[in-house]
Amino acid sequence: MEPRVLIISNTAIKRSNSNGLCLLNVLSTIPVSNIASFYIQDSFPDKGVVSSSFRLTDSEKLHSYFNGHSDGTVITDASITEPKDQDIQHGSGKESFFRHLIREKVWQHGKWNRKKFEDWISEFKPNVILFMNGRSPFMFDITRQVSQQFNIPVIIFSSEDEYWHKPKAGNLWDLILRKKLKKATKRLNSRVAHVITFNDKLKDLYESEFHLPVTTIMPASDVTPVKTVNAAGNLFYGGNLKPYRYEALAELSEALLEIGSKRSIDVYSNDIDPKIKSRLASFSNVVVHEAVARKDLQPLREQAALLIHFESDSKKAKPLIQHAFSSKIADCLSSGIPFFVYAPNYCGFSAYFEQNSDAVCYVEKKEDLKPALLKALTDQEYRASLVKNAIQLATKNHNIKGNADLTKKILSEAHL
Repeated sequence: MEPRVLIISNTAIKRSNSNGLCLLNVLSTIPVSNIASFYIQDSFPDKGVVSSSFRLTDSEKLHSYFNGHSDGTVITDASITEPKDQDIQHGSGKESFFRHLIREKVWQHGKWNRKKFEDWISEFKPNVILFMNGRSPFMFDITRQVSQQFNIPVIIFSSEDEYWHKPKAGNLWDLILRKKLKKATKRLNSRVAHVITFNDKLKDLYESEFHLPVTTIMPASDVTPVKTVNAAGNLFYGGNLKPYRYEALAELSEALLEIGSKRSIDVYSNDIDPKIKSRLASFSNVVVHEAVARKDLQPLREQAALLIHFESDSKKAKPLIQHAFSSKIADCLSSGIPFFVYAPNYCGFSAYFEQNSDAVCYVEKKEDLKPALLKALTDQEYRASLVKNAIQLATKNHNIKGNADLTKKILSEAHL
């Protein structure tokens, strides 16, 4: 059966969004005419990535809660007006669980004239739902309702472990929200035919908790290896500095100075706040640049001698990173540039790097940083070996065509 896929997610399907890019990669062997999306972000998808979209935003729902009802909007390529280059993702502000809870109430009880939405689905005729889950219980309920009404199975596409997060101590709103999420997840599970996860650690969680079929499909990359590595270049990092990653960056900076290196660490990040700026201000070898769009990041990355990724060993960060697998890892492995990772051994990617230590220079402990950095920057034979093995690993596990073929098979075989 040729899959006709209805994507349900928070965000519009865009190549500049990491979740959107991951979805587009795994669906790349399915014709655009067989893909549609429902989302709630107040933005537009990229042109040419789905046949059409249906958007119902938070503000529309809030308006309907007090003043009647909301209809939502059908979006086609012809109606997309957002400038093509508006694709830099910005970090969010301070989290408010009370605000999340109010949002939940608005979505659960605000009036929604669903006829327009249902007619749009009927016209598209999906035979499977691909749900990118998160922390919002109402999105699970919308997915379940569509699955029941149109009698189609659900495939969960997950990079998240929100179900297993413990409520923040003393935070009643978070406790209530977590209980709602657990209930909504269990209600949806009767409609779930398969779960796709970003890594094996997350796969093990889903299998042990829900006893559902689960397959790991790691993020893929379209990055082409550089022909020649700039051995005299700097270290390069492109990504967020939260949660607490800036602390690990500071330790990397210190180690780099202590081995006598004159190189800088070029950082391109979109979530730098005054606290992070203050923490990094004293490190002369950390150069913070303005965030750039993903399409502009690659030529900057190609100038580096070493690509780096890092995570903090802070107790506060652990629940947020222990099952996470950054989509940028695939790009780094595919780049043709040596890849260096400094992170504790409980991250979502830790076992993967330990099993493939010939493809990435992976350091868990601070005391091992200096000799590992020195080797990764100066031992040319070791650097060449890292690149060769990383490209082989990327071809095996982060290949767009291979991952898309596997995803299409799962979608085609899904049934209730």
